[in-house]
Amino acid sequence: MRSQPGWLATAIIGLVLITESPLAHAAATLTLADFVGHFHGEAMVEADDRFFVHQLRDADVDIRAEADGFKLSWTTVIHFDASDEEKVRRRTADMRFVAGPNARQFRTPEPLEPFAEKPTGWAYIDHDTLVVHVLSVLADGNYELQTYERSLSGNVMTLHFFRVFPGRPELVVSGRLRRQPE
Repeated sequence: MRSQPGWLATAIIGLVLITESPLAHAAATLTLADFVGHFHGEAMVEADDRFFVHQLRDADVDIRAEADGFKLSWTTVIHFDASDEEKVRRRTADMRFVAGPNARQFRTPEPLEPFAEKPTGWAYIDHDTLVVHVLSVLADGNYELQTYERSLSGNVMTLHFFRVFPGRPELVVSGRLRRQPE
């Protein structure tokens, strides 16, 4: 009978260690508040095309909570030639999202208007990842779908970006960003 209290104590200590481990916290679903902040880092274009030149990109992501959702801003600086600082292209974007039909779901406030050349978007939190889809209907009637997966582990955000034109992947970018002090 003496071994039974020892076994119980070991089980309790083991349970405490497991529930306090990063693995247990990673399994929990994050909330929008976890993603709020400014993140900065680098990303690299990934491609299977042997003619494609790999490009390094600086990436900034800013997520701010609003009363009815959140504002997402991002900037990408594309470096075409590391030896020439003038050969860069800067892209910036801002989107607002309001609460969607279910918890952890969001949508852009404006409805989709095909051929207005204004993108529409929706977002959701899947465990530790904020997934954002941006759909644009192009002037020629085709579409472009961009997907941003921003996974969070502590203060590190892992970014995966996919751009798809009608039925085929066009561009894939991956990177790591760190939360910056406010």
